[in-house]
Amino acid sequence: MTDPELSPTRQPGNLESDQHDQSNPHPPGQSFQSTETATESWSGGNLPSLEALHLPSPAELAGEESTWNEPVSRMMDRSESWNPLRPIMRMFWFISFLLTEYLISGRILVETIAIGAFYVLFLRSDTQIDASKFFSLTSIFMLGLTIYTMSMVMNMANRPQNYMVLARRLSRSGFLISLYFIALIILVTGYALLSAVTISLSTPQNLDLTNWFLGSLPLLLNVGVLLALLLMLSPLACSPGWRLLVMGLIAMAFSGSFVGSSVIEQLPDTFRRILSSLQTIFSWPLVPAFSGYVLSVQRDYTNNAFAILLAQASLLIALLGLAVYAFSRREIIFHDE
Repeated sequence: MTDPELSPTRQPGNLESDQHDQSNPHPPGQSFQSTETATESWSGGNLPSLEALHLPSPAELAGEESTWNEPVSRMMDRSESWNPLRPIMRMFWFISFLLTEYLISGRILVETIAIGAFYVLFLRSDTQIDASKFFSLTSIFMLGLTIYTMSMVMNMANRPQNYMVLARRLSRSGFLISLYFIALIILVTGYALLSAVTISLSTPQNLDLTNWFLGSLPLLLNVGVLLALLLMLSPLACSPGWRLLVMGLIAMAFSGSFVGSSVIEQLPDTFRRILSSLQTIFSWPLVPAFSGYVLSVQRDYTNNAFAILLAQASLLIALLGLAVYAFSRREIIFHDE
């Protein structure tokens, strides 16, 4: 009796062979026979069909793949749900790593020397300084220090090694916000050091803990606004065209201070009206920063001081959001400098 499994031909009426084919869709004998039949039909000019070769269908392959991947996906989803703070922890370790590198590399020495020189030249005097002079001078100094610190942090970010950082599941927004907080931590620490040295050695008038906090809050918000603006204008976030456009709008807002009134009066009347309207429109985003500077110097919270603080915080969030959006839409290209 011939074994239906090893028979070179298939009998359509053989029930045992049909049952065996249903349990095992790829029997060895049948595969050999199908290949031989396909070779003969191919030599005759006819291409073999998928049914003749008895290949598994895409639906069967997709079913097997989903069956194998289903436990793995469930395990990955379960591991992510166990630690919802994992993205924040990645940002924390990245910030800690770059801060450590900033300290070890000696970049912090520039801020330290600048703070010491500023105190010796402007805040240390024989006569006792008052709180208004301290905040007015310190506000201008912190803006200059912000530009330097942010440029150093962006140089650390613009390195090919950071491709590996982004590949380790640190998102683009997390990467950019981490850079912002690194610069903010350095500047806040430097400002606290400068304030401690000034209060302990020079003892400014009317500068107790309450006045220091009331003056420091709008000052540090201005520092945060400038940091967000520099982050948005960095090569990582904006293209050169958008960067020039934003800088042109800022220059237009300050054009009233750069161009003398005698030059503006010589312009045609229509052009002067258009220029005045553009200056008014583009200077509105800068109003919270200037109002915050006045609030820091005067420390008068009786009128609309909280509205000024809210406007500063809103401007900071808007600039930071624009920087994150621009960075997420831009192709990442780090340079080895």
